[in-house]
Amino acid sequence: MEKVIHQPMLQLVSFNIINLSVYLKKLNKQLKSKLLLLVLLCLSINTQLVAQIQPNTFAIIQDHQDFIWTAGHNGLTRHDDNKNITFSSRNFDWPLPFDWIHSISSLRNNNLLLATENNALWKFDTTTGKSTSVNVNIHRQSITHAVEYKSAYFLNVPNKFYRFDLISNQTTVIADNIAIKDLKVTKGNLYLSTNSGLFKLVDNKLVKVIPNNITAMAVTDDTVIVASKNQLFFINDNGKQSQINIHNTIYAIATENTENNIFTVSSGGQIKKYSISSSSELPHPYPNSHPVYTRAMIQDRSKVLWLLTNQGVIKLSPTFIKNHKKIFDVTINGIALANLNNELFVGSYGKGLSKKINETYISFDKINNKLTPKARIITDMLAYENNLYLATFDGLWRYSATENKVNRVKFLENNKLLLNISIKNDRLYLASNEHGSYIYDLKSNKLTKHIRNENIESEESIDVLALNNGNIWIAKTTGVEIYNTFTDHTTKLKVPSQNKVLSLLEYENKVFVATKGDGIYIYDQQTNLLSHIAEAISFTYITLIEDTIWATAEPGLYKINPHNYQLTLEPNTEQFTFTSVPITLNNKVYIGHYGGILELPLLKSNKFNAKVYISKTQVSGKNILLNESINIQSKNDVITLDITSLDYRRGQSKQYKYQINNGLWHQVNGNTLTLTGLSSGQYNIEIMATNSLGQWSNNKAYAQINVAYPWYWTPQIRVLYIAVIISIIAITYWLLYLRSQSISHIHQLLKSDLKNRGQTALNVSRNLKLAVELMTEDPTKAKNIIQQGIEQLSQNETNDAPDNLCGKSLLITLPFFCEYIHKKYHVNLNNYIEITEDNLSYEMQADLYKIIYEAITSAILNGSGRNFKISMQEFKGKLWLSISDDSHSFAHYKNKINFDIAMYYIRQIAAKYNASVNTFNEKDKGSQLVISMSIIQNKLNRAS
Repeated sequence: MEKVIHQPMLQLVSFNIINLSVYLKKLNKQLKSKLLLLVLLCLSINTQLVAQIQPNTFAIIQDHQDFIWTAGHNGLTRHDDNKNITFSSRNFDWPLPFDWIHSISSLRNNNLLLATENNALWKFDTTTGKSTSVNVNIHRQSITHAVEYKSAYFLNVPNKFYRFDLISNQTTVIADNIAIKDLKVTKGNLYLSTNSGLFKLVDNKLVKVIPNNITAMAVTDDTVIVASKNQLFFINDNGKQSQINIHNTIYAIATENTENNIFTVSSGGQIKKYSISSSSELPHPYPNSHPVYTRAMIQDRSKVLWLLTNQGVIKLSPTFIKNHKKIFDVTINGIALANLNNELFVGSYGKGLSKKINETYISFDKINNKLTPKARIITDMLAYENNLYLATFDGLWRYSATENKVNRVKFLENNKLLLNISIKNDRLYLASNEHGSYIYDLKSNKLTKHIRNENIESEESIDVLALNNGNIWIAKTTGVEIYNTFTDHTTKLKVPSQNKVLSLLEYENKVFVATKGDGIYIYDQQTNLLSHIAEAISFTYITLIEDTIWATAEPGLYKINPHNYQLTLEPNTEQFTFTSVPITLNNKVYIGHYGGILELPLLKSNKFNAKVYISKTQVSGKNILLNESINIQSKNDVITLDITSLDYRRGQSKQYKYQINNGLWHQVNGNTLTLTGLSSGQYNIEIMATNSLGQWSNNKAYAQINVAYPWYWTPQIRVLYIAVIISIIAITYWLLYLRSQSISHIHQLLKSDLKNRGQTALNVSRNLKLAVELMTEDPTKAKNIIQQGIEQLSQNETNDAPDNLCGKSLLITLPFFCEYIHKKYHVNLNNYIEITEDNLSYEMQADLYKIIYEAITSAILNGSGRNFKISMQEFKGKLWLSISDDSHSFAHYKNKINFDIAMYYIRQIAAKYNASVNTFNEKDKGSQLVISMSIIQNKLNRAS
């Protein structure tokens, strides 16, 4: 196997560490710590990368899912920007029956058409990794190119050009003795290039279109683009042709994804862009490649150019930045910048002031000669009207553009080392290294305040931010201190981080506190912590440009949305160590760094929503390409998901997070998610990822995991369990219902039987006693009474007793009841009713009748009375019911322990009306039952 090639192209700009240490020894302790904070190695931008793959790679394509596939001597490789998978005969996890592949072309249904060196033609499924041989009849098993066109495969076999019909499976020869360099297909034509020209297939015959030697070829939907030695041709399917003269041999052509343009790479590695419609050259954001031979080139959907060269694969990311290299003859190449009257002024860390005009830096020698040696070490600059204020190692200086003069600003002790300048309401706020902070009024040209007292823990001030509420926020190595100009009182802000605070910014009543190593803390003006963003990132300067926060950090330059706190890494800035606040000039942003000045266009870039996939799934050692529904047998199985975000641009490391069954989001360590110990059930996993700029993509990846249940707890058995339980409950309920109905029926039968048989027995017993008494007096009557008793015993009587009103009134029913009693029991019953029915509700009448019925029948059956009387009258709003007999039938009603059902009914009804129940024994033979109840409420109820 050939040695893997890795050729990162880096250019390092460094300074002499020994000289730096000697210089630092001359400075005090406080200054050492400050300078050591700023000193880092300066790296220039690297926009091209040679990937770690074999140089013998001949074909490249991007599939519909956005994966990049390359092919060559070592098989077929899928790139996902994290881990590459190579399909070959030597890879037992991802096998192919062959290794050497000449070309790849795209087919429908996620398939690739592979032309091999020794194994003819194959179809490859990019979703499963399975390959299928295509049975073509050709004279050699070596195919150089293969494409699909109009229901056929067209094959470039050495010296012959074949057509394989997909319907009939017949192979035919189209041309003999032909050396084809490339095959390309548009919607309407098939083109092939040779050393003798460009040909088009017409009616299975080759027609020459261009007679020149073709060095490179590419196609869009309806246009073929070919390059000859001196010209670049654009030929439309409709026959329209245009051309451009070129000066260098073009090796490869790539079409642009979103526009009707192309990119070319020439023999010197020069990248150019052309418009197909206008046949003209266009500007582009790509750097040049290495001066190597390029076999093929494509632009992927993340706008990265992939170049297959004889030295491997080169990836070129677009960059809109421009680095102006500038290194001063100083120990530390720190650079400060300012925009004064639309001119870029540069402050050096030792060489004073200069101005940038085009690509030339003009040093102000006369001005710098007026500066003291310490004043030539400029730490910060700020432009105000026609003046430029310089923060230096020797205090605050002012350069006047109108007078072209520089002088020291006059105030007491203006010779201290200053680190930063800020402005608010025509006042300068100065942060010094050892002597606190200063407030200088630009209108009166006077120092109005020197913030330095015993309440301040440290005299070092790194940055100063003044707010409208009178508070001044001061960045310290120990955090933030807030000085109130009204109370002259200082308080310490509790910043959770122990890292240094390096920069402060106020926006919409919020204060952004940038730290070295712990991101940015956001507070309201009442010092309440609102949010913490960009954790673990080390920031140096933050500033606001057109409603966006620009933040220099290690590594790179970030843009922060101050509303939703979304971070975006500016591409290709990761290797810079910045030394100044970003400034704007002519719709561009300039930032000083240790190697010069970085220039960026002031543009809002569109967000690229990278596609997010589970690129590989491993279940207990078994590998699956991409992802499918995962079924495992127990919680002991281990599932490993490799996640990828298909953004191939250079940038920061991508982040991944996942949630299970719409639960909480969890961060993924790296790009591999491992799951085990899952209990039985179904799990739906949702995965998010960032692109190369740190923006969360709107696309997501999904996975479903089914963990099998034990045999006794499978969903089918649980359904059976539920059915059995429901059946048992239903049967139990039905049996209980039948039992209750049966018991109720028995109770009814017993109640009826007891009532009828009991009354019959009592009546027979009474009749027998009466018959005995009449035997001597009236034998015939006694005989009739005995015969009646026999008839009652011999037949099953029904309950036809008049025990309720049956819808009639009380006055109508009582006479019938008296007649029934006389006929059945041979007793006399008289009633005296002295009450109007209109004063009684039907319910009360029914209840009174029930009392009379139960009392009379019970007294007859349980006593020896022969004559009964009922009296009912109204007196003082009460109804008085009196029932009497000529024996002692009602005497037993006083007993509250031994009572019969009639006594129970009477007491229940009396309780309903709060009535009183009393019994009396008369002097002569007889007893009386008296019941009194109120009828006033009854009248009111009837009236309502």
